[in-house]
Amino acid sequence: LPVEMNKDPFAIEISTQPVGDGTTLKVTLQGSATLPKNPEVEVWQNGASEPISLTLVYDGESYQGIANLDPTRMLSGNILAQVTNAQGYTVYRFVPFNIEIVNEQELTWIKSSDGRMEIYLPAGSLPGNPAVNIQPTSRGNMGQDPGILLSKAYQATTSTGENMLQLPAVLNIYFPLEQENHINIGLYRWDESNQIWILISRNVDMENGFVSGQITQL
Repeated sequence: LPVEMNKDPFAIEISTQPVGDGTTLKVTLQGSATLPKNPEVEVWQNGASEPISLTLVYDGESYQGIANLDPTRMLSGNILAQVTNAQGYTVYRFVPFNIEIVNEQELTWIKSSDGRMEIYLPAGSLPGNPAVNIQPTSRGNMGQDPGILLSKAYQATTSTGENMLQLPAVLNIYFPLEQENHINIGLYRWDESNQIWILISRNVDMENGFVSGQITQL
């Protein structure tokens, strides 16, 4: 029998940004519906026995909160959000995070929490030794093109707020190895200003199942 999954009655997007030395995490939540009360959000840091409960504050556009992570543990984990709209419908979100520190003096390899996206930053490409977080995101119009989506979209944020690179970096995104036709596989970047996806590379490694490209901004 087919299994049918109902779509969420409204959309929410959770984004994260490391702050300072990376032991502080800023959480931002936006919803497409009016919310009669603050969302319930917990941050589960890997290795911790209890979550960090966040109190989010609404600034007129989004809900924001700060989580102080345990510096003795890995700076990674998951964010659990429960959001209820004015009609009483509840939407749940599960968002991973993985904060890593860039050493501006040497090549730094950073990756998403699921290991499906990785960036090789050459020495001097991102000054200031910032903390960087890469997380899956639903931002962007994924229905722009009728093609098949082979990977999640990802968003990278830095503790300095600087996403422009001083030197080009290499970005790889992995996809299922069962893909046979690689001619139209591409790596895309979301253009926030024009609200479109822009092709940046069709350099595909079919043997190892990833598409690779040079980037000049995170």
